[in-house]
Amino acid sequence: MIGLDAAKKLKDAGLEWGGTNTKRGDFYLAEFKDGTSGIYTVGVDGQNLWGETIVFTWLPRLDQLLSEIEGRGYKKYTLEKNKSVTLLLWEWDEELATMDFGNGWMPGVDFCAGSPDEAAAQALLWILEQREG
Repeated sequence: MIGLDAAKKLKDAGLEWGGTNTKRGDFYLAEFKDGTSGIYTVGVDGQNLWGETIVFTWLPRLDQLLSEIEGRGYKKYTLEKNKSVTLLLWEWDEELATMDFGNGWMPGVDFCAGSPDEAAAQALLWILEQREG
C-alpha cells in the first residue's frame, strides 16, 4: 500500500476515485467532520461512512496504480526490485510522448522507491503532472 502523502498527492494531481470506480477491497482514508480519520476497506468494514466523512482519499494497490499508468498510454515499462530499492522504468513510446531538447534525444524516466507501490505512485504522479502542463 502507498503512503498517505503519496495518495494525497495523487488525488491533488487529479487521480479520481469513487462512484463506479469504487471496488470491493479498495483501501481509502476517511477524514471525518470531528477531525479524526481512519483507513478503511470498501465492502469489508461494514460501515456506512459516507454521511460522516468530509474527505475520502483512495489508497490504490500496485495493480490499480499500474492499471492507471497503462490506461494513460504508458505500457512499455519494467518494474524491478533491487535489494531494498524498487525501480519503475519505461521506454518512451514516440506516439505517446516526446521530450525535445533540440537534439532529438529522448531520455528514459526512472522512479526509485522503497516499494513497487511507491515507485508506481511516483510514476503515476509524474504522468498526471505532465498532463497539467
